[in-house]
Amino acid sequence: MFTPRTFIREFIQGKTVRYLRPISLLIITATFYGLLYHWLDLDLIHILYFYVQ
Repeated sequence: MFTPRTFIREFIQGKTVRYLRPISLLIITATFYGLLYHWLDLDLIHILYFYVQ
């Protein structure tokens, strides 16, 4: 199990992890949502809206 102490220690030692850039994550997520909406005729925004209420 990782703890914050482990991540801080690795960061100080210079070990960093590359994550997705925010714009790439946005493009991938939007594409995935668009494909789901098109293929499965899902409108996740309305599904989540009614689920929360």
